[in-house]
Amino acid sequence: MLNTSISIKTPKGTYARIAPRSSYAMRGMIIGGGVVDSDYRGEIKILVYNYSDDDIDFAEGERIDQLILECCKTPPTIQVHDLDKTKRQDRCFGSTSSQCKNDKANPLCEGCPNCDDSTSSAAPYDYYVAPHPSYIDDCEYIEYQPRRATTQQEENINYEVRREA
Repeated sequence: MLNTSISIKTPKGTYARIAPRSSYAMRGMIIGGGVVDSDYRGEIKILVYNYSDDDIDFAEGERIDQLILECCKTPPTIQVHDLDKTKRQDRCFGSTSSQCKNDKANPLCEGCPNCDDSTSSAAPYDYYVAPHPSYIDDCEYIEYQPRRATTQQEENINYEVRREA
């Protein structure tokens, strides 16, 4: 774990994500992703794993990762008895590939030599969580509305136009 001597305050409605710089993968290094929550005020630390056989030295101030600010919605949630059914359901990593791979069947495959018609699914989960029914995602309804210039701004614009004429 590397110390950065950096502490940040993210804008309201965002969090900072620690992401690797691609050039360091070529040097045999993995930067562990991390999340800096909006209420965290401590030092940012970086998880680094060296998978090469060589030592990797860093110069002071060298940039090995980056902070990316991302919007974060935290809608109210409620516990429900079940979730809406989807075609994918609980099939996870690799399940959206268009065809099966070797002897591993993809239940969503629409037809290949390796198809599996198995309808088995995972056991029920302990908890199901969904957005509260009253929640409306404002990201879907935001429409840009230009702000009208203030009276003073309009007077300044008119003055400049008259002066240039």
